[in-house]
Amino acid sequence: INNANRRFRKTVGRSGVVDQAGPVDRQQSKEPPGFLPDVNRVILTAVLVSICLLAAVVTYGLGIYVFSRHPASLVNRLFFASMLATTYWAFGEFMIWQSAGPEGVAFWLKASAFWPFAIAFWFHFLLVFTGHTVSRGKSALFLFVFIYLPATAITLAGLYTDLLFVVAFIPGTGYTYVPAEAGPENLLESLYILAVMVA
Repeated sequence: INNANRRFRKTVGRSGVVDQAGPVDRQQSKEPPGFLPDVNRVILTAVLVSICLLAAVVTYGLGIYVFSRHPASLVNRLFFASMLATTYWAFGEFMIWQSAGPEGVAFWLKASAFWPFAIAFWFHFLLVFTGHTVSRGKSALFLFVFIYLPATAITLAGLYTDLLFVVAFIPGTGYTYVPAEAGPENLLESLYILAVMVA
């Protein structure tokens, strides 16, 4: 019985992986390809968090500067809206990476659910900036139906459901969000982003 207990005893090693044979010898353990040591993971996470915060600060300052140059200009106002939306998106990502538990990640995931409007504002800005005919006259209905309406639908899905993203624990990284199981919602979201980028 004692041998059986020792054989099936579970011990958690430093890497957070459950080992049934006892403590893990990190030098003898076979780590999968692409495995990053704990120190490298921490450094990578710190770099990503810093980039998010820096992006939020830079986009906010740039948006304020351009808007102040000519507030009456539609191009400047759309650029300002794009920068504010990007700032909001980057700050939301920063707070998600800062969250230590699943509740914090879930809160900021919902709080940053309006990120599709950053893409919508950017696309609208590019259409007006380049003088595209779609951005003028009766064609403006295209902007609402094909740009802002899908952005609204994706936002509502992210705000009130878990159809797009869910909170998960990733060893070596911590709690973060990952895409939900494949479904029509994920496909429509990807097609919307792809269509805006290609257009």
